[in-house]
Amino acid sequence: MQALLVGPQSPEMLSCSSHLISYTTGILTALTQPNPDALRDAIRETRRMTDKPFGVNITLLPTINPPDYEGFARAAVAEGVRIFETAGNNRS
Repeated sequence: MQALLVGPQSPEMLSCSSHLISYTTGILTALTQPNPDALRDAIRETRRMTDKPFGVNITLLPTINPPDYEGFARAAVAEGVRIFETAGNNRS
């Protein structure tokens, strides 16, 4: 697995790292996108830039106004993402 330690993963960084280091799997950060449609666009852009596998991170943050977690997950699944990383709060 591969992820940046200094900021969110962009399609450009993800595709670059996947091509330079053969054993990495890049992770696209869902919550850096303003909405699920923007995540869908980022996934498509990443696919145009690399044929390597990659995943999507959805971090569950405690917040008064939570983002559309289900919408982000649905968008990623609809785009064929098969690798997910989650972190954060237990929503149950």
